[in-house]
Amino acid sequence: MLSSWYEKEVDAEGYLLFCKRVVYQGWDPVKPLPHFHNGVQFAVGLRGEFDLSINGTHYTVREGDICFMNTFDLKQYHFPNGTECYIVLISSSYFNSVNGLADLAFPPYMPKCEAYEKIREYLDYMHNVWDENSLLLKTAFADMFIWLMKKYYPVIPKKPIDRQYEAPLQAIRYISEHYAEDLRAEEVARVFGYSPNYFSHLFHSFTGMHFREYLNGYRIVEYHKLRKERPDLPVSAAAQLCGFSSMNSFYRAKNAAGDPSELTIV
Repeated sequence: MLSSWYEKEVDAEGYLLFCKRVVYQGWDPVKPLPHFHNGVQFAVGLRGEFDLSINGTHYTVREGDICFMNTFDLKQYHFPNGTECYIVLISSSYFNSVNGLADLAFPPYMPKCEAYEKIREYLDYMHNVWDENSLLLKTAFADMFIWLMKKYYPVIPKKPIDRQYEAPLQAIRYISEHYAEDLRAEEVARVFGYSPNYFSHLFHSFTGMHFREYLNGYRIVEYHKLRKERPDLPVSAAAQLCGFSSMNSFYRAKNAAGDPSELTIV
């Protein structure tokens, strides 16, 4: 499924690029968890339409539209049946090294224009020759893609991270490291020096989800990863390792999360 949390691997030293085509042909819409990382991300609409929330602002992305997400922007996708799009993710260190972009960004929503066909043709070509292990290919792709974007789309001043986002960003990182523990919003609020009520308000405003809802959704994501790595592990054992204290709470969270199996990345 699509990444749906604080993506630690994107912030790893030496990370450069992720470029994949997302296809969803399921009956029920899929809505991965809000997620963020220290990298810039582009979403290019190919077929159908999907909803994308960036820091609480909602956009409907159709064929030809392009959305840009800056470092540590909180994003959440909502994919209905028939969705196809490209997701391009470039590490912030590489993006900022491009001449003229260190203090600049792109608008969060760029409607379809004549340049889209050039972008689409380039992405289709690179998708067909893609080699995940080739640093040379990734570097060439990033250089050309950013050049095309800068040539045909406007650039804007980069905005600093809003201080009110610090608490939920810290909490989401904390969840990624401690999800298997008995976490409570009140305890996490104390860790970062916030009152429980203020912390809960900030977290819900930023993610659109309550703390427990996000935590259990994250645990379900980790459960699916664990079962894929260890298919012989009993369901109850996997659920417990991911932080669920009872099977009832596990099944409630699993049903709420839905089935992302038909959301594929190719």
